[in-house]
Amino acid sequence: MAVGSDAEAVANAIALGHDAKATGSQSISIGTGNQVSGDGSGAVGDPTTITGAGSYSLGNDNTIDADDAGVFGNDNVLAGTATGSRIIGNDNDVDVADAFVMGNGADVTVAEGMALGNGSIADTGAGEAGYNPTTSSTDGLDAGIAATQSTTGAVAVGDDGAGIYRQITGVAAGTEDSDAVNVAQLKASETHYYSVNDGGTQGGNYANDGASGLNAIAAGVDASASADGAMAFGFGAAAGNADSVALGTDSVTAAPVGTADTTIRGTTYTFAGTAPVGTVSVGDAGSERTVTNVAAGRVSATSTDAINGSQLFATNQAIEDISTTAGTGWDLTAEGTDGTNVAPGDTVDLSSSDGNLVIAKNATEGTQEDVTFALASDIAVDSVTTGNSVLDTSGLSVDDGSGNVTSVTNDGLTVAGGPSVTASGGIDANDQVISNVG
Repeated sequence: MAVGSDAEAVANAIALGHDAKATGSQSISIGTGNQVSGDGSGAVGDPTTITGAGSYSLGNDNTIDADDAGVFGNDNVLAGTATGSRIIGNDNDVDVADAFVMGNGADVTVAEGMALGNGSIADTGAGEAGYNPTTSSTDGLDAGIAATQSTTGAVAVGDDGAGIYRQITGVAAGTEDSDAVNVAQLKASETHYYSVNDGGTQGGNYANDGASGLNAIAAGVDASASADGAMAFGFGAAAGNADSVALGTDSVTAAPVGTADTTIRGTTYTFAGTAPVGTVSVGDAGSERTVTNVAAGRVSATSTDAINGSQLFATNQAIEDISTTAGTGWDLTAEGTDGTNVAPGDTVDLSSSDGNLVIAKNATEGTQEDVTFALASDIAVDSVTTGNSVLDTSGLSVDDGSGNVTSVTNDGLTVAGGPSVTASGGIDANDQVISNVG
């Protein structure tokens, strides 16, 4: 059916308007100058041209060469390669399949892309890897992140190249891993009880790239953990040794060094924990720190606990008590009198003034150092008493227990109550009988 001057319609087609043409099977052309040659297509408005099959246009000055496409608006073009694409708006030109445009002057350059809003450009296609916060790159390798790679064209709400940006408002909180999240969800996921104040000046580790070692952790401005398993906490803290920890501003770790034992006065003492795998540093050379509020560590032959100051104080007190006792020395007396203090380090010399005693000390290395006392083989004394006998400088006298003394002197022999033979008195029998004279 054709209605209008110069209108033309084939069988089962409709053309309404001046110079309206509906030459496609079952096509519709309503409006001045519309040219619809695609089968099953339709145009409302003028003048519009449709050559694609199954396509429709509602508006003026549109051109559709694509099959199964549609336009609502004016001055739009859908090229023959834009099969299945749709446009709502004005002044749009699309030549890719299955695209969707809503807005004026927008464009979709990738299949299945979607441009929403005036000037929006959808130019990101399928197969794009998303940003991986673990590696700080778009590698799409994190198994813990769902949908790490796009499978169809992107949705654009602006144009980064032209500086066109839009907020998406009224977004409900996402549920699934691949859902969009809203600001309320981001606020709820904000890290609590953790704060780094850089004073407005961005420093190293701002992009969370300070932990370059495997399984390492770096927290703080300019903090770095470059070795595997290392941890650095604080401004400028640097953990460059594996499995080591740097705590505090500008703290730096060092290579672990094992200490197996120590020797004191010839005795070797072995230690526990002689093979450290890392170090914990709270400072650096010239920038040392005290470690306070340390609980008392266990003290045993196998303990590897830290020791605090109070434990060292107790040890020092015990040593001081021993030192005080040892420092008093000892007293040397002679038969309980004339005591003299012998202080540590003093020398006591034992000697015999008259030569009657022989004093000796065993000084052989590694043996007990005994002092021995013995009589000299030749002694000189003023008097010797044994029982009732007395030998002195005047001679020998023997008491019979009843007061009768027999003596031998340099003058001679005198027998108590008996004879005597002396140089001064000669032989005196003292009225005693001399018998058995030969």
